[in-house]
Amino acid sequence: MQYRLGVTLKIEQDQNQFVFIIVPLYISFVNKKLMGKSFINELDELVLLSVGVLFPEAYAYGIRKEIKEQTGKSLSLASIHTVLYRLENSGLLKSELGGSTEKRGGRSKRLFSLTQAGLATLRNLQDVRTAMWAKFQPAS
Repeated sequence: MQYRLGVTLKIEQDQNQFVFIIVPLYISFVNKKLMGKSFINELDELVLLSVGVLFPEAYAYGIRKEIKEQTGKSLSLASIHTVLYRLENSGLLKSELGGSTEKRGGRSKRLFSLTQAGLATLRNLQDVRTAMWAKFQPAS
């Protein structure tokens, strides 16, 4: 199993010298495999699906709102951001900055979209679930 550590480099000036501080952002597992197929957890799947549904306007707040509407689960923006960046670092999502708006105080939204690998992962999950539901026979 491999781990990925995301860090940011903070540079501060202290009495005519620069101090470099490495700040950890996240630790994630990568290259999880199940019978040769990539798999993800339920929240990752919900975030990927929400990005696909909301494209081209998929950003953290909208994704949070979509998940709440569809599942009734209320998630923090921080948890949505954590998943978005993990999925981006895993190659399942990509992002770019949208235009800034007055409503957001001049700040830009980070817009997310599925990569080919992200779409393939969702299709694989759908195929597996469909096949398993077809075999499922609940006891009466």
